[in-house]
Amino acid sequence: MAQITLHHTQFEGLTFGPDSDIQFGIKGGFEPGYWIGDEEHPLLPDLFAQEGPFLEVVTTAPVPKVYVSPIDPEREFKSKQALMAHIRAAAKSGDTAALAWLKRYGTKADEPDEAVAEV
Repeated sequence: MAQITLHHTQFEGLTFGPDSDIQFGIKGGFEPGYWIGDEEHPLLPDLFAQEGPFLEVVTTAPVPKVYVSPIDPEREFKSKQALMAHIRAAAKSGDTAALAWLKRYGTKADEPDEAVAEV
């Protein structure tokens, strides 16, 4: 069985087929916007008929991005959002490394709420 790699230029996580047989992106276990499968898949003609202008056949598989946790180097995440959720959860539970990391690299939303001064 020969494999084909498709890239959808408009959607990162498209699902296609009556039972979501073809799943692009993270739901399918691939990089966002990509699907790798059998080039003889019975749904490919229908997929190309409906999504053809947005599909690219990729000759090389995408290099997967992996985000390594700065507070726990043994943990890896497939998305930056998942990494940030992990760090925020650790900070919320009192992890000092996570708190320090968020203080230095976090967004404005990660800053602790300032106590309102009473008059």
